[in-house]
Amino acid sequence: MRKYWKHGRNHTMNQIVVRSDNYTTFQLGGHAWIKIPSLQKRKRIAYPLNTTLEPTGTLRLILKDGEVEVHYTIEVAEAHNCGKATIGIDKGYTEVFVDFEGKHYGESLGKLLTKHSDRLKKKYQARNKILAIANKKPHKKQNIIEKNLGRKKLNRQNDKVQSQKKDTFANAKRGNGGNIHITTDYFIDSIDNIVHKNIDNC
Repeated sequence: MRKYWKHGRNHTMNQIVVRSDNYTTFQLGGHAWIKIPSLQKRKRIAYPLNTTLEPTGTLRLILKDGEVEVHYTIEVAEAHNCGKATIGIDKGYTEVFVDFEGKHYGESLGKLLTKHSDRLKKKYQARNKILAIANKKPHKKQNIIEKNLGRKKLNRQNDKVQSQKKDTFANAKRGNGGNIHITTDYFIDSIDNIVHKNIDNC
């Protein structure tokens, strides 16, 4: 199947998921701590958190820039003061969406996405050339990968653009005066798919 079906590459090598029944929490020194399993049998690793709130449910631990991020879900009750009418909106690429009256919201989205997509295209083309050189020089491959193919700067740039997209979506939602309730993640996931397809097709 992999030979004939084009598939993406997963760069997620810095995360582990811990089930809710596989870790414990406790308080010490004014901070919440978690104890998770280690590679040694019956030995756990204790991590201090920068909060007094103890996490619950399934945890996702992400190692980023030498620090451990602990992610977990919480229930949030949202109350939206809006009407009950159902209207149509058209989500786009050059703008966040167009309402039923033809008004455009978040018109800066297209420029942001195009700039990011073009930057990623050039970035990955350059990285592919460097990787090709590394594959031809096995004795230097590991050093080239460590010095020239890191992801710290790339991840920071992606996080920055992700924040800019969320700000653009939030501003577009506020621009309609709160009359239309839109889930921001719905737009982000859709737009990310468009950007990734543009890069894959280069």
